Amino acid sequence: MKNLNLRIRSDATAVMSIPVAASRDAAQRFIDRRVIWILKHVDRLERISAARRCAHADGAGELIALWGEPVKAKEVLRAASVGPRRTRLDALYHDELVRALPLVAARIETVVGVRARTWRVRDMTSRWGSCTPATGAIRISSALAAFPPACLDCVVTHELIHLIEPSHKARFHKLLDRHFPRNRIVRSWLKRSPMEIARARSAGALDLD
Repeated sequence: MKNLNLRIRSDATAVMSIPVAASRDAAQRFIDRRVIWILKHVDRLERISAARRCAHADGAGELIALWGEPVKAKEVLRAASVGPRRTRLDALYHDELVRALPLVAARIETVVGVRARTWRVRDMTSRWGSCTPATGAIRISSALAAFPPACLDCVVTHELIHLIEPSHKARFHKLLDRHFPRNRIVRSWLKRSPMEIARARSAGALDLD
């Protein structure tokens, strides 16, 4: 390889590739300049991983979180189409997103005034959604099925706006605030355990309207 390369793996570890000709000092300086970037991405991965672990732990018991509601696992997991790399809970969330996404995407595309070329549901562990503006492709995490429906709306809106403004600069946030004014509140739910949200909602301690 010709250049220094730094990436964050799905297990929240940082990996660096170094050309043979590069010195150790040059590699350290490269890392030092990207400490904030590393911490930001590792923190996000760890939060998503913690949320998924919590969901799976509850899935082994009587209740799981589904669209922000606590539901009996036996009543919904039985019908999930399990694949070779998916647990029954992962399969349930994937199936739910596949069913829900087309209607949500079509509705929000009309509101935002831009359409994606393709939509895909992915079992992502590092992010809630991703967008490739050059191709118009958007991918949405199946794990969103554990959270209230507003979370899916928020992520879909977020990714669609990237087709207008690829960066996260001021223009992007202005557009997001215009089309989804509650985005900061809803995004904060994605930092919590889905079962925590489901229980709070069931107890009347969390207003999702």
